[in-house]
Amino acid sequence: MKTVSAFANYLDGRLIFGIKDDRTVLGVENVQQLMLQIEHAINDGISPRPSYKLSTCTREGRQLVVLSVCKGMNPPYYYQHRAYVRFDASTAPVDAAQLRQLVLQGSALAYEELPASKQDLSFKQLEAEFQKVLGIETLSNDLLKTLGLVDRQGYTYAGQLLSDSPGPFHASLDIARFGESSSIFLHRESLEECSVLYQYHRVLELLDAWYGQYEQVSGFYREKRIQIPREACREVCRQAFLLLNILAAEFQFREM
Repeated sequence: MKTVSAFANYLDGRLIFGIKDDRTVLGVENVQQLMLQIEHAINDGISPRPSYKLSTCTREGRQLVVLSVCKGMNPPYYYQHRAYVRFDASTAPVDAAQLRQLVLQGSALAYEELPASKQDLSFKQLEAEFQKVLGIETLSNDLLKTLGLVDRQGYTYAGQLLSDSPGPFHASLDIARFGESSSIFLHRESLEECSVLYQYHRVLELLDAWYGQYEQVSGFYREKRIQIPREACREVCRQAFLLLNILAAEFQFREM
């Protein structure tokens, strides 16, 4: 049943009954009884019930039972309250990261739509941003819902990331500026327990300090030059969030 769980979670697979591990063909004496036992074991032991098919075949004059399991559309598939994965010739329980991925696949939810791991969140930084940019006085609960930061169950992971204190294992940032080689650090700092909005603005501050605007004389004119546009930095951060690895427990972005 553990292997049935693994096949249903990750890939189509077949289990053939009546052959030893050394490939010696023994056959099945009572085919119908065995098929009935397998059917009851799956229906009673695997939740949700996976898609499978039982059939028979003959090898070396002996009857075998073949259990074909299809990869399911609603993972995770549990056996005795645990989900399993297949590794070559062995079956093992999934770890926390693998289970989270299966839950995402089964719920058809993006990572940021999942319930937050903590619900005591505040949004002073986000509220200040809305007041500054849009002139909104108060960040209401309806606005949080519109932004997808709150749902019926409470705060989402998107809300946790944008909160004032999301937690070090959910939103941390490592910033480094290198010299002539990656072994030379001109600047390095880590940001933890702060909103991703604060992290973003801190990156922009360092960008302006390191690669600020300068002037260059070209012919008869003095022209302003920009080493790295802010838009480029914004796009890097945006792509980093879009390509966020949902299996990671900590998110690290490095600016060179």
